[in-house]
Amino acid sequence: MSDEEPEVTVLPPTIRHALDPRPKSATWTLLPVDASDGSCMECGIVHEPELPHDPMKLQYQYYFYAEHDRWPTWVDALAHCSDEMYEAWREGLAQHGVVIPPR
Repeated sequence: MSDEEPEVTVLPPTIRHALDPRPKSATWTLLPVDASDGSCMECGIVHEPELPHDPMKLQYQYYFYAEHDRWPTWVDALAHCSDEMYEAWREGLAQHGVVIPPR
């Protein structure tokens, strides 16, 4: 029998194993969420449900990070949009130098 302790790998709290059974906690947020003015609970701006979220807003960035353990991209912000809406935004953002892959 060896007196050596087994090597333990300690991961930062934001990094989770893909098979980690612990649920994500959606009860805590860094930024207060107030949707009383009709703003989106995810990104904090007032927009129609078929429009993309605003990935530049801190509220969306932290909301997304809390769910996915990574920062959002335009592809993430457009993920819930229809194919037509996705293409329209993809073309519009391309005019400003933002390259988004086709679906």
